[in-house]
Amino acid sequence: MGARATRPVREPEAGGMPGNLIQPKPIGALRRSTAGSTASREASMRKTTLIAAALICALPAIASAQDRDQARRGEALARSTCVACHGVGAGQAASPIADAPSFQTLAATPGITGIAITVALSTAHKTMPNIQLSPDEMREIGAYILSLRAVP
Repeated sequence: MGARATRPVREPEAGGMPGNLIQPKPIGALRRSTAGSTASREASMRKTTLIAAALICALPAIASAQDRDQARRGEALARSTCVACHGVGAGQAASPIADAPSFQTLAATPGITGIAITVALSTAHKTMPNIQLSPDEMREIGAYILSLRAVP
């Protein structure tokens, strides 16, 4: 079969009006010209995928570091505010006041969460003094109590 005749096509200009004549490229030329850009796109996609995977892997470490910092602040706050009534140390099962659970006991309570601890700290108790803690301080104490789960 013979070569097909092609008609020149006008390239549109910025205003959408036909401008310069352009000659269509043979199909093989199009394939060759897109092969390089396909490889480039694939390399770019691989690079983007690797960066995304690295970020996803790093997020737990970042969150873990933030949790440790929050727990450290919570421990310091507990040692200055709660130690008179509660056993606040890791592995400390007994409290100075028998009715006040140790933080280790609280950490081992099934279903305990940071939210549950925050609610307990913001709710009045008959035997607990009315200590005014900020929401951040409550979260810090909660993070410290939850960090005691890993301690036997």
